[in-house]
Amino acid sequence: MILIYVVSTDLGSSNSTSRFLVPLLTWLLGEPSPETIHMFRVIIRKCGHLFEYAVLAILCYRAFAGGRLRVPWNTRNAAMAAIVAIVYASTDECHQSFVTSRTGSATDVLIDAVGALGGLTLVYLWSNWRNRPE
Repeated sequence: MILIYVVSTDLGSSNSTSRFLVPLLTWLLGEPSPETIHMFRVIIRKCGHLFEYAVLAILCYRAFAGGRLRVPWNTRNAAMAAIVAIVYASTDECHQSFVTSRTGSATDVLIDAVGALGGLTLVYLWSNWRNRPE
């Protein structure tokens, strides 16, 4: 959560991340148009939202499961993990609205929620695979 909070400051703003994303995209794609660079920056940044909240939800689920993932699937733990992740996503976007180089976005909360639910889906699949009868 601290990492998400830090990235929600100016350190994670579009201008700050462009310093390494634009050269990387130029190296990978040759001389892409500004529109192509913008499209890839948006995709990369939104995938970051999905990934960080998937990880947060998985870690929350694990915390609610007593530090283990090798237990049978527990819907209550999953619901609590989803609630924590989505509430944190909401507060994070609220925090971003107070940072001059950032904006809070309900769309980003939705993307974060999808990431959290995706992470919990992975836990569900993992749990079913690990606990299947031999």
